[in-house]
Amino acid sequence: MVTAAATSKRSASLAWVAAAVVVAIVVALVVVKVARGSGGTSGLGDVSASATLQREVTSPNMAVANAVALAVSSSALTPLTHVADQPLLTLNAKPDVFYVGAEWCPFCAAQRWALAVALGRFGTLSHLDLAWSSDAVGEAYPRTPTLSFVHATYSSPSISFESVETATRTHQPLQVLSARQQAIFFQYDQHRFLPANQPGYPGSIPFLDLGNRYFQAGSNFLPGILSGLTQETIAAGLATASNPVTQDIVGAANQITAGICSLTNSQPTSVCHAPAITSIK
Repeated sequence: MVTAAATSKRSASLAWVAAAVVVAIVVALVVVKVARGSGGTSGLGDVSASATLQREVTSPNMAVANAVALAVSSSALTPLTHVADQPLLTLNAKPDVFYVGAEWCPFCAAQRWALAVALGRFGTLSHLDLAWSSDAVGEAYPRTPTLSFVHATYSSPSISFESVETATRTHQPLQVLSARQQAIFFQYDQHRFLPANQPGYPGSIPFLDLGNRYFQAGSNFLPGILSGLTQETIAAGLATASNPVTQDIVGAANQITAGICSLTNSQPTSVCHAPAITSIK
């Protein structure tokens, strides 16, 4: 997790976000596309992920999910925080999955893999880009290979998905939170709902809100396990349950999936009734 107390660069980035929202005129993009913040392109020329890579990441493979659940205890991963007393977060009349991150952030880089796998179990996630976290001097887990949601589209019969990447891998402004997104982000990304956040320092990234029922600040696993790998190698390895990288990514995806299943009345059953998911509930 990147906290405001620990990382001055991140604080500067989110300070820019808060200021920019005040002066920006934001148009919410809904329809079939992912609802996202406005503006910007990614820091490495928006390299599109291949169709093969996107299929390897987003095609549901519950056999691997079940095998990973047997091999790795869910207690080895950082769990999501459950909250029961908040109104359901919706978008387009469906439970909403809301993510905030930045392309420079290595913990965001790790979390996007798990989130992409989980989203693929409930719908179609397309137009992913290849991305890398910052490799500037002093950065933690430099050049962590990842995917970017900047141009992603998502369609699902049961959930909505919106994503905002606030900065490029070189810490330049990228996408801006809409007024609605900013309100959600600063209301829930704080110590009351996410005990891992230091009191008085809201706004940690990556931030994940599953319908205001489950929250995550930070990644479920450490980014270091991805060091030195390519996106192609990571994606191809997701079919192998004994792969340690796959175990972290798919194990984290299983936790996110369990949270989403609580929003969809356990639909689809092929996903939500899988042993890997029911064992988490």
